[in-house]
Amino acid sequence: MIVLGCSLKIMEEKSSIRSSKMEQMLQDFFNGKMSFKDLVSKLHEKKVFKFDDEDEILNQFCPPSVWKRSPTFRIPEAFFVLEHPETSWQRSAALSSLLFASNKTVFELDGQWLKFSTELNSRIVGAFAVTHGGLRDDLSDSSAYYLRLQTVATLSIAQTIRYMTGLSSEKVWKSAAWLKGLLLKRVSVEWLVPQVQAEIPDSLSQSADLWDPLGFDVRGHGVHPDELALLLAIDSYQYTLHGGLSPLFSDAFFNAMRRIASRTLNTGEMAIIRKQQSSRFDSPMFVSDTLFVRPDIPLGPPLLARQVLHNSGAKWLAGLSLEAFIETLDYLSLVSLTGKDPDLAKGEWILMALYREGKELSLDHLHRAAQYWNDLVQRVAGEKQVNRAHLLARAGIGLFRILDVAQKAVLDQFVEWADLPWKPGLFAGLAKMAAKERDITCWKRNLTALADMLFDSTVDDQQKLDAAILLAQAFQDSADVPIELKMSLLEAVKQEPVLERNVSLRIELRRSELM
Repeated sequence: MIVLGCSLKIMEEKSSIRSSKMEQMLQDFFNGKMSFKDLVSKLHEKKVFKFDDEDEILNQFCPPSVWKRSPTFRIPEAFFVLEHPETSWQRSAALSSLLFASNKTVFELDGQWLKFSTELNSRIVGAFAVTHGGLRDDLSDSSAYYLRLQTVATLSIAQTIRYMTGLSSEKVWKSAAWLKGLLLKRVSVEWLVPQVQAEIPDSLSQSADLWDPLGFDVRGHGVHPDELALLLAIDSYQYTLHGGLSPLFSDAFFNAMRRIASRTLNTGEMAIIRKQQSSRFDSPMFVSDTLFVRPDIPLGPPLLARQVLHNSGAKWLAGLSLEAFIETLDYLSLVSLTGKDPDLAKGEWILMALYREGKELSLDHLHRAAQYWNDLVQRVAGEKQVNRAHLLARAGIGLFRILDVAQKAVLDQFVEWADLPWKPGLFAGLAKMAAKERDITCWKRNLTALADMLFDSTVDDQQKLDAAILLAQAFQDSADVPIELKMSLLEAVKQEPVLERNVSLRIELRRSELM
């Protein structure tokens, strides 16, 4: 007992000495006798940095990999936090809570009943009003200015620790959260920011770590924490609900999204996109029960905003500048062709956008896209089983008007390789594009392929129904449909009970004047 007591006393004395030395270093920094770089260096030398999951981490901007889970906010609290957040992630968690409550029509706030959609739209657009200028650029709102100060302080501290110590990114963020909390117990964030904005040498290269603090910035040179955090809340909502956005959102919301989407990637955003391809980040990181970071999305905000717009059904591709359009295609090539086997899954949204918006693209945009499409199909052509062949087929349909004879033959091959459930839509889409371009041979061939599906024993009832409806709709677009195709459709309806009983098909047949 005596030995144990002496040991505890010695440990307490050492802790007291260490605390007094650290306090003296802090005072020297506050009094201008020590630079922030020197403070960081000495704290590291004395081994006083804390790397545990301290409560302070919940109050800082830091990557999800070192975050504790945040609770889901209730509606009134979420609205308040959305406008008066302490950190980027806290605001993002509040937005996530509101999105998952968007089925509400009214809610009570300070004794008043308010319309949910009106309040959400008016406040969410303000949350996306993020700029890349100085601390006070376009930030008349004091809460936005405070959030920017907090973010800049954390980033500057983390970057200085990274520069002075060489610690791993995870330890850098944790120690930055601890040090910032320690400093803000003694000084205001307004005083702290100019003191900690150390000049990191431009030659200092980022590490391969996805969350290297050198990759983040609020002035347009790196990933902007506010943009990324808010976009991740939208993506989490879309993914959980299998795509789409709530109809509650207004045009102002989509315009705010398009402003981010139209910007080209900066150097830090390009770096994090490249690092994603070699990262071991392969499972979602949860910030709260409804907010998480998926490994298969681009972490560069402009690209992520484009994906969010696409998943919402909004148009975005045709509105991009040629430079932004090309970097989108570069990302498609990067995620599709990196590695031994081509995988189109991560670039699916871009290929689908080419299909949706191909008819609205300029010739310059179309020819650029065709070059990338050629590279993709050449990489996978010749494979007996092409993974997600329907995606390349759909993209090719969007580019149809500028494809040459050889490219159209390749497109036909990919349509043939597609799995059966996709074929009715591909045949119909290709026939429609061929009709617009007056390619009668291609038009007839694909309508015939639709008709043949109606009598194919390997095609199930749902696929036959899809083919029949699309064929009837194609008849409405042209008066020159061969009579034998019309007779084939009517014969199939008589033979197949699933076709004869279907109300939607009967409506389309009436519109085609076949009934």
